[in-house]
Order: sequence, then structure tokens, then C-alpha cells
Amino acid sequence: MTKKIVKWPIPARESDKVEFKLPGADVTSLAAVACAFLNSEGGRLYVGVDDNGSVVGVDDAEKFAATLRSRLQELVTPKALWSVNIDRVDDKDVVTVEVPQGEDRPYVCKGAIYVRRGSHTTAAESELIRQLVEKRHLTTVRWERQPASGFELSDVDEAEISKSVEDIRRRERFELPESVETSNVLHELALLDSGVLTNAGAVLFARNVCRQLPQARVRATVFSTDKGGDFTDNQVFEGHAFFLLGQLTSFIGGMSESLPNLNQDAWNVPTSLNPLRSIARRSNERTHASRLLSVRWWDVGRSLS
Repeated sequence: MTKKIVKWPIPARESDKVEFKLPGADVTSLAAVACAFLNSEGGRLYVGVDDNGSVVGVDDAEKFAATLRSRLQELVTPKALWSVNIDRVDDKDVVTVEVPQGEDRPYVCKGAIYVRRGSHTTAAESELIRQLVEKRHLTTVRWERQPASGFELSDVDEAEISKSVEDIRRRERFELPESVETSNVLHELALLDSGVLTNAGAVLFARNVCRQLPQARVRATVFSTDKGGDFTDNQVFEGHAFFLLGQLTSFIGGMSESLPNLNQDAWNVPTSLNPLRSIARRSNERTHASRLLSVRWWDVGRSLS
């Protein structure tokens, strides 16, 4: 794991989104904090910092982080994604757990549901548990988790899945089972439900995804002026998300050679242009299925929109 040098101070005090723990803290108490962040609005857990915000560090942080990552996956259900990193603060190692707000609340840690109350982690009372459970049942199943009609397990790109498994293990962001069987991997990543590929699974890995999901296309165009005008390049890419990412990267790379003033900021594509988010959004909004996501450049002004 690569250590990140933190050039800014960690928060001065604990809050509803910040928790400090000493390295000797019981791992179950750390999992309870992660569970509470998931059930609330997310937050960061800093291990190696005392209650006053002073950095004491973690000895053998690599081993501690690996153990914590594994134990969090075991202790908190349903499964969630978070990051466990080692930050270098004041020449000491701090293990930082970044937890987003959970999408599948309520989350449980060893049979209890935890939430944040100010700077404290507490067990949720019965009324709040009832509200969380009711909200989960009333919430419409998100598009990406719905079954992908017309797709079979044999439609997925197994080579791309193998690459993803290697990348996941290298980054240590998620613990996968030893078996690299395609169905097992997709099930662990919540991309296969009861043997059926989900829409997210199809968008990410199905070779001919546009056969059933025509919105999974990207058009990349270069205009002669910032007002539109003639195309100097116009391409449509079809395929799963990883293929699209590779094609767009190559396209942008080619544009950066022909447009010398295309600076690094141009690579920061707004969230609204993120291919995966756009595909899901267009499906949820029931917009016309043939509509393409457009990534546009123009020669005059040399900028990306």
C-alpha cells in the first residue's frame, strides 16, 4: 500500500463526520463507527489520533490496515465500499477509513444498528430502526441493481473481469474470495443477483451491451468552432464501460496532440458527463434510448465541455 503524505492538518476535533481512535482500540468499536457513518451521512475514521486531535501514530500500519480492511468486511452487513488508507502525518502513520453515506441502510454491526449523534456513535433506538427499515422497503430498486433483461452470464467479457480482479487486489479496496470464478466475482461485487446479471453488471462487462441497452453509447466529436459548425472528427463508441473508457482515453489523447492548448483541467470531466452516471440517469429518467452521451471539443478556444 502506498502511503500518502498529508500536507494539511487533520480535523481539529471530532464531529458527526469525524472520529478519532487510538491504535489499541478494539476492532469491533472501529466497525461500529464505520457502520454509524454508513447509516448517517458518511465520515472519516482516523486511527492513530487521540481524543484531543494529537497524532500518536500506528505501529506497523501496513499490517494494521490490512487486518482492519478484512475485519470491516466481516463485521458490517450488508456489504459496502469504503477505503482504508495509510496517511503520513507529522512523520507518523495514521490509518484513515473513508466511509460514504450508505445506499442500503440500515447497516448492522454484530447484530446492532449504529448511527452518529454529534461526535458520538450510538445504537439506534427502535423508532429510528423502524424508519430506516421502512424507507429501505419503500425505496425503488435502483436501475443499476435491476435484472438486465436479455443478458446471460456467457455475455460478459471474462478477460476484463480478470483484469478487474487483479486491479481490486492490487489496490486492496475490496476483499474478494480466493475463487476467481466469474459468477463468484460478480456476486461478490453485487453485479449478479440469483444468477441473473444486473444492469450494472451488463454496463460494466457485457460485450454487446448496446444490443439491449442502446443508451450505453458515447459519441466523441470535435467541432471547428465553439459555436458548433462542421465536425473535424465524429466517432461513436459502443461496448462495456471499460472498453468505452479505453476508447475515450485514446480519443482524448489524440486530441491533446492536435490541440496543444488543451490543458490538464480539460481532463476533469464534470460528473454530468461521466459515462456510467449518464447511462444510469438516462435510464432512470426514461429519456429516449437512442440519445447519445456527447463529449465535445472545438479547435477555437481549445477547451472541453
